Amino acid sequence: MKQFTAILQRIWANREVRKKVLFTAAIFFIFRFLAHLPVPAVNIAQLKVIFASSQLLNVLNIFSGGTLANFSVMAVGINPYITASIIMQLAGMVFPALKELQKESEAGREKLNQYTRMLAVPIAVVQSITVLTLLKSQSLLQTNNPLAIITMIFTLVAGSMVLMWLGELVSLYGIGNGISMVLFAGIVGQLPVAFARTISVTTSQQLFQIGIFLGLFLGVIAIMVVSTSLVCCQSSSRFPSCSCPRCSVASCLLRRTSSCTSWARTSRCGSYRPRQFTLLRTLLLCLHLRFSQH
Repeated sequence: MKQFTAILQRIWANREVRKKVLFTAAIFFIFRFLAHLPVPAVNIAQLKVIFASSQLLNVLNIFSGGTLANFSVMAVGINPYITASIIMQLAGMVFPALKELQKESEAGREKLNQYTRMLAVPIAVVQSITVLTLLKSQSLLQTNNPLAIITMIFTLVAGSMVLMWLGELVSLYGIGNGISMVLFAGIVGQLPVAFARTISVTTSQQLFQIGIFLGLFLGVIAIMVVSTSLVCCQSSSRFPSCSCPRCSVASCLLRRTSSCTSWARTSRCGSYRPRQFTLLRTLLLCLHLRFSQH
């Protein structure tokens, strides 16, 4: 616990990291605020009853950050941008021009991102119409005025574009990938509600079964971690680790050639000291040991 506190203190002492963390937290707050602004002319109470009665819809609502059950302006979410990204990745395999943009420098990737944003707009329109059509089929829309329905479509599209813009801001000025962080914020924001709802409707026998499942799951994870650690400890004497920050056992394994007769020649420096292996180095060492035994 003291080590964790010390790490947090070192992170908070860095002014640049502190600014990124606070900016990301502010974006999360804006997203959660907009997620509770409902679209007008929708029977929200009946919609929540429908979502509460279906496990599948409840899971979908968790992954949407609660925007579906509230039918907020963010109900469409970041899905149009994700769909557009998948389409652009697949189109790069078909159209040579897009494939060249994917291989180009920062300017080419920025142009590809711009095309992805433009493609996300019509996809958002289609998804908004689909969602409203589904609500109308369940008699959850309280208006049949075409102008009001068009306004709702534009509201949902605008909410999706604002969420995409917030994700881009997190990528530029915050921590991590913006789209992934927005999805993370939505899921984490609904986990306490889902946990409380699960506890309220779960019997003592079901809780016991859930506890057994979690215990088995954690046991399997512990066995995997211990087994990997034992393999690393046994192989550490054969493959020392380099203390140079630019050189590692993994890079030595990858760059080992017939002209190199020792690890010191392959490495950029000759100083070694034992240190904890990272996951990538662990996997490479395990593969090397497996093939060297044969």
